[in-house]
Amino acid sequence: MIRTLGLSRFASNQSGCATERAWFFGAAFAGTTPTAVFKIQASNDSGTTWLDIPGATTASITGTGIYGITVYPGITAVAGTTASGSVTQVNTVMPRTYRFVWTLGGTTPSYTITNIQINNLL
Repeated sequence: MIRTLGLSRFASNQSGCATERAWFFGAAFAGTTPTAVFKIQASNDSGTTWLDIPGATTASITGTGIYGITVYPGITAVAGTTASGSVTQVNTVMPRTYRFVWTLGGTTPSYTITNIQINNLL
């Protein structure tokens, strides 16, 4: 999936799992100084209003690779970096209704997302 602007995707109503790991796979960047930021948002009203989960945001990515966000109660919070394989860790409980959003920056940016993988952690 090639994206040329920010978008939200993968709204989910989970039942009972308090933890989540999301992986974002990026294969190609194009444009002048392109960047991408992925984050997780939560909704307490079944998808009408969305708020960022504090800390559940990647660094401003400037290259291809694999980037992750882990939401897990009790985990040590760690900010992600721009290095491929970097994982942002957030110490909180995953809400029942959430979605993944991303924002592209730069001049005429394009980012090829090859896969978004979601793992429930027990």
